[in-house]
Amino acid sequence: MSSDESEDYDHVVLELGSWKTRAGIAGEDVPEIVCPTCVPDSDTNLESTELDYTKCFSSDKFEHLLRMCYSELPVKDPAERGVILIEPQSVSNASRELALQILMETFQVPSYYSATSPHMSLYASGRGSGTIIQCGHAATETVSIYEGYRVPGSQMSYPDNSGRKVTSLVTSELLCNAPSGTHYEYDVCTKAKEEHFNLLHEDFRDFSLPDGRLVNVTPQMKSDFTNSIFGGDHGIARVAYQAVMAADMDMRRDLFCNVILSGGASLVKGFKETFLKEIRKESNVRHTDKLKINAITAPEREFSSWIGGSIVGSLSCYQSAHISKEMYEDVGPSIIHKYCPYGNVEMGDFV
Repeated sequence: MSSDESEDYDHVVLELGSWKTRAGIAGEDVPEIVCPTCVPDSDTNLESTELDYTKCFSSDKFEHLLRMCYSELPVKDPAERGVILIEPQSVSNASRELALQILMETFQVPSYYSATSPHMSLYASGRGSGTIIQCGHAATETVSIYEGYRVPGSQMSYPDNSGRKVTSLVTSELLCNAPSGTHYEYDVCTKAKEEHFNLLHEDFRDFSLPDGRLVNVTPQMKSDFTNSIFGGDHGIARVAYQAVMAADMDMRRDLFCNVILSGGASLVKGFKETFLKEIRKESNVRHTDKLKINAITAPEREFSSWIGGSIVGSLSCYQSAHISKEMYEDVGPSIIHKYCPYGNVEMGDFV
């Protein structure tokens, strides 16, 4: 890439996940920074709390998180580069306006664009049509996109079926037979979930925790674990099926063939195979079993949303889509709803 092109394309891509924040430069393959989406409660209380971006959050905490990211990026001055912010689908309008305001007024960024995590995961897969199941820490989000445009009625968020809920279950299971007073860090339980729980194995292999304690994955533990992800009215396979069926009949074949599983909670071993088994059951019950169903899980799916934003930020056609500093000064924070409605990147212009 030439130096002139680099000046046009080297936007900062920032993904605010409910558990991890990822930041880097557009055009790169992976984010340069991955850090917890949490900040100290105050200057005197260093205990960290999660920044809930889906609600109207603290501007001070958001600014603190941004400064942390910029301090680690190869960016001397935030005013030199535009920003692409990747958001959850369930983000509030107040949060979206506040984020734009802080970046434009406090950090003086020259341009801004926002996109949702599921949209960017689809873009990272190289497809223009598909149903995306974004399995995040705070919620599972679904949306169907056909030829770059969102299918009305397919966009949903399910906080009761999240990576946080599954990790909490794992924590309870690990502590069940542990000595009284035992405490495991959240990261330890998350790692145990991703590395040692396998939805396919029937031999329930033991594994060791950092404190040396041996854990036996029992049949009941596996059953509870599987039900927490795939059971109930908001089981992942069921909500994926509903997201496809929200589309017109002539779109469904393409959507069923391109179900994108992304997000950190999808890293559990056997997740894809169990998902296909469960969604085919759903399809058989509802007599749509003649449609081929295919699930795509990229190796880097934990970063899929950020990668999609990196790709979009490096496209020349993106330059005409962002909110410039001049546009912001003319209208104010509410301009976000005109140029980035509901946080959606309608990708028809990019595909």
